[in-house]
Amino acid sequence: MKNIIMCAFLFSYIYGGEYPKFSSKKNIDTMLSTALKYNKKVKYIWGGTSLKKGIDCSAFVQLIFKPYKKIPRTTNSQIKSKNAKNIPNIKWLKKGDLIYFKYNAYEKHKKVDHVGIYIGNNRYIHSSRSLRGVNISTLDKKSKKNIMRILRIQI
Repeated sequence: MKNIIMCAFLFSYIYGGEYPKFSSKKNIDTMLSTALKYNKKVKYIWGGTSLKKGIDCSAFVQLIFKPYKKIPRTTNSQIKSKNAKNIPNIKWLKKGDLIYFKYNAYEKHKKVDHVGIYIGNNRYIHSSRSLRGVNISTLDKKSKKNIMRILRIQI
């Protein structure tokens, strides 16, 4: 019986089934509510770590997650975090997942250079240089093409 259940789980996982939950809904909703309070109220500053003076994308994610889980400061440190579970398919995005992008087309390396928090309905919140601060954006074709990794952190 155990083998049948395990096979069913693996089949579901491999062929597009629901990815296992990794956080409580209450914590995610509270965290996203906090993040949304800063929409269009905090300016972007590269290397900035203040919700009052200005913040960059990775510091925004770090501060929003701070009450729940300690995560590293930079995008490249965050993607190596042992607290995170890799989500292999964009179809399995859940509220609170971290989406890592590579937007700098001028650099030849495949290093991530941006992160946002998925808020549902094909949208994410992030601190953006081009949008001049914390904003909500839609996962359009261009942004989906630039996704390098999706992580879920248990909170």
